[in-house]
Amino acid sequence: MKLILQAGHPGDMQGVISPGYLQAHNVLNWNTHTGPGGVFSAFLTPGTSWYSITGAFRLTLQALDGNLVLQSLSLDRSIGNISLANDPTIDPNNLPGPSSKWLPIWSADIQAKGVTEVDMQVDGNLVAYKGSAPGSPHVWDSHTEGHDNAVLVVQDDGNLVIYDTLGTPLWSTQTNVPHG
Repeated sequence: MKLILQAGHPGDMQGVISPGYLQAHNVLNWNTHTGPGGVFSAFLTPGTSWYSITGAFRLTLQALDGNLVLQSLSLDRSIGNISLANDPTIDPNNLPGPSSKWLPIWSADIQAKGVTEVDMQVDGNLVAYKGSAPGSPHVWDSHTEGHDNAVLVVQDDGNLVIYDTLGTPLWSTQTNVPHG
């Protein structure tokens, strides 16, 4: 399992988002807590992101409007094509070129609904909450609860997927980009 906590950007993570792994290995930090739903979670706050292994895709809780958005990195043409290999990786916090930008490829369509936190819960559900206090109402979820220790993966093919412990997909954005 590859999990990288982005240095200098509290809340950003890269790789497999697994609250069960983080809890079992006592990796308790600014990325984890018992969330508004009352279960242990890895969480996003406005302006933070979870990145694919190469850094070419990210899931962001946008600070300006509270929308949960999956984005693809568009690089300046002088940089060349994005390699989907693990090496070299793109540092998403230090983008090359002035025209490098993030392009939306999927959204939960929850802007302007007061979302302050998105949790990948240890019960397998991805949930957007309005508030961070226990019992805060949720405004969107993946409907994948009941799958303890499921993981969320921002894949390097552009797909966002929740997998159960056997590797079976439970939910996805169906935004994978064909290779070739």
